[in-house]
Amino acid sequence: MSGDKSWHGHDLVADREVKIAGKEYRHRRCETCRRDFAILPRGSEWIAVHVGLLEFKPLDEETSRRWLSEECPGAPPE
Repeated sequence: MSGDKSWHGHDLVADREVKIAGKEYRHRRCETCRRDFAILPRGSEWIAVHVGLLEFKPLDEETSRRWLSEECPGAPPE
């Protein structure tokens, strides 16, 4: 399913709301590079995350800043 390409060429799947342990998250994933982004509970900005079985684990601040500002790399990491 193709999403929008508003974030530096990322082919983002449309926003989806996810509830984990009673907390609500917003999640997007790039279909091309497979990077995941989320807004965590009480958050106001998108951050880079690792999607676990029952959690979104925030990646470090530098990775979030880089992923949100650079162009989509065009492929998943090897």
